[in-house]
Amino acid sequence: MPEIVATVTINPARMLRLEREIGALTPGFGADVSVLDVLSGRFLLTDNSGEKVTAERMIVPVFCLRAGVRFDADSPLVPMPQAA
Repeated sequence: MPEIVATVTINPARMLRLEREIGALTPGFGADVSVLDVLSGRFLLTDNSGEKVTAERMIVPVFCLRAGVRFDADSPLVPMPQAA
């Protein structure tokens, strides 16, 4: 889980050379927050090439706060969990 969090927070901020402005919950940084749910079970995951794998946990977005405004994760691009 720590690697996943870094992959979507501080690592992109470093890549953009904005690690002193974004990428962490730090005083003075923008308070952009993603709220995720970790589901347990058996889930069928498929990538763009059609490869399939069964996982015991799945991370799904719930909502995010961007500059204090809430955005629900209701895009048709976000796949629904599929039981394996």
